[in-house]
Amino acid sequence: MLKKIVECTFCRLSIAALLLFALSACVPPQGQHTIHQGKSENNQSITYYAGYSKAFQPYKNCLVSDDLGDVLKKMSEEEKMLRAATDSDEEFANKMGLLGLFERASLSLQAGDIQQSIHYSQMAESVIEDRVNESYFSTGLASVGSMFADVAGVGEYGRYNAAGYEKVLLLNTKAMAYLLEGDVRAFNVARLGIQWQAEEKEKFNTQIENIEKEIPDNNKQKSSGSGASTQDKASVFGAISKEFSKYDAQALKVSSAFVNPFGDFLAGTVNEFKSVKTKSLLSNAHISYKHALKLNPNSRVLQLAVEDTKNKRSAANLIQVIAFDGLAPEKQVLKIGVSVPSLSTPLSVEVPIYTPVNSKIKKIEVTTTSGKILTTLSPIANISALAFRYQKDMLPKVQSLVVSSTLRDALIREVGNKYMKGLGSLAGLVMDSTMEPDTSSWMSLPSEILGGRFHSPKELKKVRIASYDAEGNQLSEKLVSLSEGDRHLIFIRSIDKTLAAYPSQKIWSSKR
Repeated sequence: MLKKIVECTFCRLSIAALLLFALSACVPPQGQHTIHQGKSENNQSITYYAGYSKAFQPYKNCLVSDDLGDVLKKMSEEEKMLRAATDSDEEFANKMGLLGLFERASLSLQAGDIQQSIHYSQMAESVIEDRVNESYFSTGLASVGSMFADVAGVGEYGRYNAAGYEKVLLLNTKAMAYLLEGDVRAFNVARLGIQWQAEEKEKFNTQIENIEKEIPDNNKQKSSGSGASTQDKASVFGAISKEFSKYDAQALKVSSAFVNPFGDFLAGTVNEFKSVKTKSLLSNAHISYKHALKLNPNSRVLQLAVEDTKNKRSAANLIQVIAFDGLAPEKQVLKIGVSVPSLSTPLSVEVPIYTPVNSKIKKIEVTTTSGKILTTLSPIANISALAFRYQKDMLPKVQSLVVSSTLRDALIREVGNKYMKGLGSLAGLVMDSTMEPDTSSWMSLPSEILGGRFHSPKELKKVRIASYDAEGNQLSEKLVSLSEGDRHLIFIRSIDKTLAAYPSQKIWSSKR
């Protein structure tokens, strides 16, 4: 009898161990969605910060309150420790992690540290290019480290796989930094960004097509009796679609997440500035601006650029203004309670979802010191729209993962409860506590990229830049002294009442 009891106990413990092992193997790499069951109020939904987005909040608050220094200090402290523990830039980049490099590239640009921004951009670009050649098996768990990711507790789960539109924005950031340096390499980087955008769009479309092809197979598995019914799936899918559709108005502002015109705009800007010495480049600038305008037909600054280059207007005294405004959408966890016909209690589904970061700024103007308006900035690229469009187009993937998750949960509970009463429920609780949706995303990106242009009056030495809210109240202002020469680029970073402005080096210096 004792032997049988021991054998039975051993059997049960073995099953429990196997179940828990299976759960640990289900912890997803970064960039994947996680959906799991748990108790929730029927048809109720909430969003909350978790993981990376929760860890980033103190840094976000510093950015909004114009306390970038505290963020930069923490970046510097972590970099010193990582440098001491690594022997090369490649090892440092891998330890820092792609997302850490992304954040540093944009934050350094925001702080006016142009060389550091270029440095981080180059390392991130190398990481992305190295991954292209990796085999399928090497894309599993990998170390990731940054002051944000470590705090978020996601480093052990995998590495960040950037969305395609974020990769394009990395090169946009790098090109912008080169342009501020008066470095002609801005053109090649901008062109590479345009190339990446076409390639990422093709890869994304193929990915979505493959997912849509897999959905009928999932439906077939469901009909075999191993999981939820078609009616169950419809309830879950409908609830998710309803929540995602709340952001359709913003998503539908662009036709896809790969219609970012900023790369074409930067390429046009470089050629227009260079056309003062090489006249033939003005037609090249016109072509680039036309491509950009095609992607954003309502942009006033792009319309003016196309008009000026078409009319062969000299750029000898041209001043271009570019503003990174607001903060891009951040990922939170969406928890939805869904009534499922085959379950006695509501199903709780958790998925990552982009949510907007509201901006107080409605208008940015550039004036003379006496108050004469030189230009009012207009949109070039809507980064928030790109993020929401990406989310909308990824809905088939989310739905597909809901199917597989439902099958997994049902199987664990069924097998567990069969061998030991309550084991399936216990396994479900363990799973729910360990599988939190991934909220990693590039959070220091702007919500919009704005631009303005004007041909400066003679002897213009300073300009005033001011931001206003929807009621016309001034939020912030800066007086900017221009460098030598008649052609200039001014970069602005604006977040609510925070406004920083950096004029470019002389365009183009003899050293370039």
